[in-house]
Amino acid sequence: MRVRIIDIEAGKTIAMLNERTAKDLGLFPLDRVRISHKDAREIHAPVDITDSMVKKNEIGLFKDVARMLNIKKKSMVNVSLCPKPNSVISIKKKLDGKKLSFQEMREIVADISSNHLSEIELAAFMSAVYINGFDLDETVSMTKALIEDGEKIGFEEKPIVDKHSVGGTNGRTTMVIVPIIAAAGYLMPKTSSRSITSAAGTADSMEVLAP
Repeated sequence: MRVRIIDIEAGKTIAMLNERTAKDLGLFPLDRVRISHKDAREIHAPVDITDSMVKKNEIGLFKDVARMLNIKKKSMVNVSLCPKPNSVISIKKKLDGKKLSFQEMREIVADISSNHLSEIELAAFMSAVYINGFDLDETVSMTKALIEDGEKIGFEEKPIVDKHSVGGTNGRTTMVIVPIIAAAGYLMPKTSSRSITSAAGTADSMEVLAP
Protein backbone atom coordinates (compact mmCIF):
# COMPACT_ATOMS: atom_id res chain seq x y z
CA MET A 1 0.00 0.00 0.00
CA ARG A 2 1.04 3.58 -0.54
CA VAL A 3 1.61 5.58 2.64
CA ARG A 4 -0.18 8.84 3.43
CA ILE A 5 1.53 10.52 6.38
CA ILE A 6 -0.96 12.35 8.59
CA ASP A 7 0.53 15.51 10.07
CA ILE A 8 -0.29 14.56 13.65
CA GLU A 9 1.79 12.94 16.38
CA ALA A 10 -0.66 10.64 18.16
CA GLY A 11 1.77 8.97 20.57
CA LYS A 12 0.35 5.58 19.64
CA THR A 13 0.68 3.09 16.81
CA ILE A 14 -2.51 3.32 14.73
CA ALA A 15 -3.04 2.55 11.04
CA MET A 16 -5.83 4.32 9.19
CA LEU A 17 -7.54 2.62 6.25
CA ASN A 18 -10.25 3.79 3.89
CA GLU A 19 -13.52 2.00 4.64
CA ARG A 20 -13.58 0.48 1.12
CA THR A 21 -10.05 -0.90 1.55
CA ALA A 22 -10.94 -2.27 4.97
CA LYS A 23 -14.04 -3.95 3.55
CA ASP A 24 -12.03 -5.52 0.74
CA LEU A 25 -9.55 -6.91 3.27
CA GLY A 26 -12.22 -8.00 5.74
CA LEU A 27 -10.85 -5.69 8.43
CA PHE A 28 -12.82 -4.05 11.24
CA PRO A 29 -11.88 -1.27 13.70
CA LEU A 30 -9.25 -2.48 16.24
CA ASP A 31 -8.23 -5.42 14.07
CA ARG A 32 -4.46 -5.58 13.78
CA VAL A 33 -2.22 -5.25 10.76
CA ARG A 34 1.48 -5.92 10.33
CA ILE A 35 3.23 -3.09 8.50
CA SER A 36 6.71 -3.70 7.13
CA HIS A 37 9.12 -1.64 5.07
CA LYS A 38 11.89 -2.66 2.70
CA ASP A 39 14.60 -2.11 5.32
CA ALA A 40 12.96 -4.86 7.43
CA ARG A 41 11.45 -2.49 9.98
CA GLU A 42 8.07 -3.75 11.15
CA ILE A 43 5.31 -2.72 13.53
CA HIS A 44 1.91 -4.10 14.53
CA ALA A 45 -0.90 -1.55 14.67
CA PRO A 46 -4.63 -1.56 15.39
CA VAL A 47 -6.80 -0.35 12.51
CA ASP A 48 -8.92 2.79 12.51
CA ILE A 49 -11.31 3.25 9.57
CA THR A 50 -12.14 6.49 7.77
CA ASP A 51 -14.08 7.51 4.68
CA SER A 52 -12.16 10.71 4.01
CA MET A 53 -8.66 10.97 5.54
CA VAL A 54 -7.07 8.32 3.30
CA LYS A 55 -7.96 7.07 -0.16
CA LYS A 56 -8.65 3.52 -1.24
CA ASN A 57 -5.52 1.33 -1.19
CA GLU A 58 -3.67 3.89 0.93
CA ILE A 59 -2.63 3.45 4.54
CA GLY A 60 -2.57 6.49 6.79
CA LEU A 61 0.22 6.71 9.37
CA PHE A 62 0.73 9.40 11.96
CA LYS A 63 4.08 11.22 11.87
CA ASP A 64 5.53 9.36 14.86
CA VAL A 65 4.58 5.96 13.38
CA ALA A 66 6.15 6.90 10.03
CA ARG A 67 9.28 7.90 11.90
CA MET A 68 9.37 4.53 13.67
CA LEU A 69 9.30 2.81 10.28
CA ASN A 70 11.75 5.31 8.77
CA ILE A 71 9.51 5.99 5.79
CA LYS A 72 8.57 9.07 3.77
CA LYS A 73 5.23 10.07 2.27
CA LYS A 74 4.09 8.05 -0.75
CA SER A 75 6.43 5.20 0.21
CA MET A 76 5.19 1.67 -0.35
CA VAL A 77 4.76 -0.71 2.59
CA ASN A 78 3.59 -4.28 2.97
CA VAL A 79 0.38 -4.64 4.97
CA SER A 80 -0.99 -7.96 6.20
CA LEU A 81 -3.56 -9.13 8.71
CA CYS A 82 -2.04 -9.84 12.12
CA PRO A 83 -3.77 -12.18 14.60
CA LYS A 84 -4.18 -11.22 18.22
CA PRO A 85 -1.10 -12.01 20.35
CA ASN A 86 -1.20 -15.03 22.67
CA SER A 87 -0.73 -12.63 25.56
CA VAL A 88 -4.35 -11.47 25.13
CA ILE A 89 -5.44 -14.96 26.26
CA SER A 90 -3.20 -14.61 29.32
CA ILE A 91 -4.71 -11.21 30.13
CA LYS A 92 -8.21 -12.74 30.04
CA LYS A 93 -6.93 -15.51 32.28
CA LYS A 94 -5.72 -12.95 34.82
CA LEU A 95 -9.05 -11.11 34.62
CA ASP A 96 -10.65 -14.42 35.66
CA GLY A 97 -8.44 -14.43 38.76
CA LYS A 98 -6.13 -17.23 37.62
CA LYS A 99 -2.39 -17.37 38.19
CA LEU A 100 0.01 -16.53 35.35
CA SER A 101 3.12 -18.57 34.62
CA PHE A 102 6.55 -17.06 33.89
CA GLN A 103 6.14 -17.80 30.18
CA GLU A 104 2.77 -16.02 30.08
CA MET A 105 4.23 -13.05 31.94
CA ARG A 106 7.17 -12.93 29.55
CA GLU A 107 4.85 -12.87 26.53
CA ILE A 108 2.83 -10.01 28.02
CA VAL A 109 5.95 -7.94 28.73
CA ALA A 110 7.40 -8.62 25.28
CA ASP A 111 4.13 -7.61 23.57
CA ILE A 112 3.90 -4.43 25.64
CA SER A 113 7.44 -3.36 24.78
CA SER A 114 6.85 -4.19 21.09
CA ASN A 115 3.57 -2.21 20.96
CA HIS A 116 1.66 -5.35 20.00
CA LEU A 117 -1.11 -4.70 22.53
CA SER A 118 -3.83 -2.11 22.11
CA GLU A 119 -4.59 0.49 24.77
CA ILE A 120 -7.76 -1.44 25.66
CA GLU A 121 -5.74 -4.63 26.23
CA LEU A 122 -3.16 -2.75 28.29
CA ALA A 123 -5.94 -1.28 30.42
CA ALA A 124 -7.45 -4.75 30.82
CA PHE A 125 -4.11 -6.12 32.06
CA MET A 126 -3.68 -3.29 34.58
CA SER A 127 -7.26 -3.76 35.77
CA ALA A 128 -6.73 -7.52 36.12
CA VAL A 129 -3.63 -6.99 38.26
CA TYR A 130 -5.33 -4.26 40.30
CA ILE A 131 -8.36 -6.46 41.00
CA ASN A 132 -6.63 -9.81 41.52
CA GLY A 133 -3.09 -8.83 42.46
CA PHE A 134 0.13 -10.81 42.03
CA ASP A 135 1.23 -13.54 44.40
CA LEU A 136 4.95 -13.87 45.20
CA ASP A 137 5.65 -16.21 42.26
CA GLU A 138 3.96 -13.84 39.81
CA THR A 139 5.87 -10.88 41.23
CA VAL A 140 9.15 -12.74 40.71
CA SER A 141 8.06 -13.77 37.20
CA MET A 142 7.15 -10.19 36.25
CA THR A 143 10.47 -8.90 37.61
CA LYS A 144 12.44 -11.52 35.66
CA ALA A 145 10.43 -10.83 32.50
CA LEU A 146 11.16 -7.10 32.75
CA ILE A 147 14.87 -7.80 33.26
CA GLU A 148 15.01 -10.17 30.27
CA ASP A 149 13.19 -7.76 27.99
CA GLY A 150 15.24 -4.69 28.86
CA GLU A 151 18.79 -3.74 28.00
CA LYS A 152 21.30 -4.71 30.66
CA ILE A 153 24.75 -3.43 31.62
CA GLY A 154 27.31 -5.97 32.81
CA PHE A 155 29.76 -5.08 35.60
CA GLU A 156 32.74 -7.29 36.41
CA GLU A 157 33.02 -6.04 39.97
CA LYS A 158 30.99 -7.93 42.58
CA PRO A 159 28.86 -7.64 44.61
CA ILE A 160 26.53 -5.17 42.94
CA VAL A 161 23.85 -3.66 45.17
CA ASP A 162 20.80 -1.55 44.48
CA LYS A 163 18.28 0.59 46.26
CA HIS A 164 14.88 1.45 44.89
CA SER A 165 11.82 3.17 46.31
CA VAL A 166 8.45 4.30 44.98
CA GLY A 167 9.46 7.93 45.34
CA GLY A 168 7.59 10.97 46.56
CA THR A 169 6.72 9.48 49.93
CA ASN A 170 9.75 9.84 52.18
CA GLY A 171 11.93 12.68 51.01
CA ARG A 172 15.37 12.19 49.53
CA THR A 173 16.19 8.62 50.62
CA THR A 174 18.43 7.96 47.63
CA MET A 175 20.65 10.94 48.36
CA VAL A 176 21.32 9.65 51.87
CA ILE A 177 21.57 5.88 51.34
CA VAL A 178 23.57 5.67 48.10
CA PRO A 179 26.65 7.64 49.28
CA ILE A 180 26.77 5.62 52.51
CA ILE A 181 26.69 2.28 50.68
CA ALA A 182 29.17 3.47 48.03
CA ALA A 183 31.53 4.80 50.74
CA ALA A 184 31.50 1.32 52.29
CA GLY A 185 33.11 0.01 49.09
CA TYR A 186 30.13 -1.51 47.31
CA LEU A 187 29.37 -0.99 43.63
CA MET A 188 26.02 0.79 43.42
CA PRO A 189 25.01 1.99 39.95
CA LYS A 190 22.03 4.31 40.29
CA THR A 191 19.64 6.03 37.95
CA SER A 192 17.40 8.77 39.29
CA SER A 193 14.27 10.45 37.99
CA ARG A 194 13.40 14.04 37.25
CA SER A 195 10.14 15.61 38.45
CA ILE A 196 8.02 12.46 38.26
CA THR A 197 6.54 12.03 41.73
CA SER A 198 7.13 15.60 42.92
CA ALA A 199 8.17 18.99 41.60
CA ALA A 200 11.81 17.90 41.92
CA GLY A 201 13.08 14.37 41.42
CA THR A 202 16.26 13.01 43.00
CA ALA A 203 18.38 14.12 40.02
CA ASP A 204 16.98 17.66 40.27
CA SER A 205 17.64 17.84 44.02
CA MET A 206 21.18 16.50 43.64
CA GLU A 207 21.99 19.18 41.06
CA VAL A 208 21.12 21.85 43.62
CA LEU A 209 23.92 20.49 45.86
CA ALA A 210 26.32 19.55 43.08
CA PRO A 211 25.57 21.51 39.87
